[in-house]
Amino acid sequence: MANRLFAKVFGTRFDRALKRIQPIVDAILEQEKRLKDLGDAELQAQTAKFREMIAQRTGALQAEVERLKQAKHDCPDPEQRANLGDQLAKAEQSFVNTLQSTLDDILPEAFATLRRLLEARMGKAGKREYVQVLRLLETFRPEDVHAAAREALRLGAIGYDAVKHLVLCRIERRPPKLDLTAYPYLPRVTVATTSAGAASASSCRFRPIVASRTT
Repeated sequence: MANRLFAKVFGTRFDRALKRIQPIVDAILEQEKRLKDLGDAELQAQTAKFREMIAQRTGALQAEVERLKQAKHDCPDPEQRANLGDQLAKAEQSFVNTLQSTLDDILPEAFATLRRLLEARMGKAGKREYVQVLRLLETFRPEDVHAAAREALRLGAIGYDAVKHLVLCRIERRPPKLDLTAYPYLPRVTVATTSAGAASASSCRFRPIVASRTT
């Protein structure tokens, strides 16, 4: 039944995309079974677990990147700076590879957690929102959608609009602006109002002038 849900989400014309992410889909389904009996508080605690896992796997590599950056910055010798630059490039690549691998490992559990929270809080509407989140995988890179879902869980912004906003902010490299006090968590827009007197004055000011006929 769950596989039929994913087939409905992506449709037959997305068979190739579905085949590409099928291992992720299968892993999400397994995680959903494991998480089905967890309460809201336990599901919220998943985010701290994800952060800890990322820190454990990448913390030492990130520290090495920062050390090499500082060493390169402080080094007065051009030849040594070049050597440090090469070391830094390798360290940065190692950090990125390890981070990506860790995110791939966390992705199924993060999506399963998001689905459980959406359905627990919104019922059938939550299921629809989860399907919309899944469809983001058609358009955006899995790592961007995963990072957005993880950030939504951290912020408590459990909804499709918030996840999509976070995906776009990540791609465009701009800070997210979410209103965490109310669903759907998007930033509030303030529209200025015009008083009746001001509107009347404005209409008079821009009233067209009609030339009078001469007889």
